[in-house]
Amino acid sequence: MRLITPKINVEVKYKKISANNIVAKPEILRKTEKGIKVESKRISNQGQIIQKLTWANFADGEQIEKKDIHYFQILEDGKEIPISPFNRTKEITIVKEINVANIEDFLIDSYYELYHVKDDEINELYREAERYFKEDIVGIALFSWGNGFQQYYALIKPIIRKNKFVWIMQLTQTKLEYHYLMAIPKEKLQQLLNHRQLPRYHQLR
Repeated sequence: MRLITPKINVEVKYKKISANNIVAKPEILRKTEKGIKVESKRISNQGQIIQKLTWANFADGEQIEKKDIHYFQILEDGKEIPISPFNRTKEITIVKEINVANIEDFLIDSYYELYHVKDDEINELYREAERYFKEDIVGIALFSWGNGFQQYYALIKPIIRKNKFVWIMQLTQTKLEYHYLMAIPKEKLQQLLNHRQLPRYHQLR
C-alpha cells in the first residue's frame, strides 16, 4: 500500500490499531431473595398479529419481576458481595483535565452536544469554553445511563463552528494502543520540541 499526499509518495505497511478497555466491567451474578440464580430468556408476546420477542427474568423456571432481583459482584477470589446498579448520571463532574491532543488516544462510542438556551447559562458556558480553548484542554468525567453496570469515561470539550460554540461530550470505554510508533529523525526532534504548538482556538468555519 502507498501513502500519497501532495508532497510524498511512500510505501507503507498497515495494521489495525488495538484498543484496551479502560472501564472496569464487574462480573455480576443475579439472584432472588432466596438465593436462586436468575436467568434472562427471550419470550414471545402472545395475542399479537406479529409476535415480538422480549426479555424476561426466570428463577427455577418461574418468571419474576425485575424489582425482585438482587445483584452480586463476583470478586477474583470467588467471593460474592452485594452491589447496586449505577444510577443515571445527573451531574457531569470533571475529575481531571488533560491536553486536548490526547483525545485522539480514545476510541469514541458516541457523541452528544451539551448546551442551554438561556443567556445567563450560555454566557457561563462560554466563559469556561474560553479557558478550555486557551489552555488546550479536555475534561474527563465518569458517566452512566443507569439501570445497569455499564460506565463510561466522558471526554468534555467545547468547539466553535460557524461563529457559534457548543460543548461536546464523547463517551468511551476503550483507549487505543499503538505498537508501531516511529522514531522522529534526531535533527527534527529538537526543532519539533522547540516550536510545536497546538492550536489555541478552533478555526471559525
